[in-house]
Amino acid sequence: MTGIAGLPVVTATFPFLAGAYCPTIHTPADELPALLSGLHRVLAPGGQLPLAFQAGERPLRIERPWGHPVTPGFHRRRPEDMTRLLREAGSALTSRTVREPEERLGESVSRAYLLARKSAQVTTHVRG
Repeated sequence: MTGIAGLPVVTATFPFLAGAYCPTIHTPADELPALLSGLHRVLAPGGQLPLAFQAGERPLRIERPWGHPVTPGFHRRRPEDMTRLLREAGSALTSRTVREPEERLGESVSRAYLLARKSAQVTTHVRG
């Protein structure tokens, strides 16, 4: 997902990025600022960015899910850290939900859901 920062899309294009729901789970921590900045860049003014992830600090390693070998693990994130990174990328947090694990689904950690919004103000740069 590291290529998302350089999406070949016109800046301020999308009002909502549904495909951005979970990209952070496979992104190393040092690449998160570029990922979130890239997503913020393609959002239209007032556009919304939903993020969902497993809350926590320890990554989940599954070597053979569904019987197939995989390389990446699943990075768990602290909601506070993700909120800070969203703000640094230029988005404002509008909603935050952290829910407890659903034992009936085999979950062992909480899930976090964040909704951020890009400012509706359009900034114009004047060269002089």
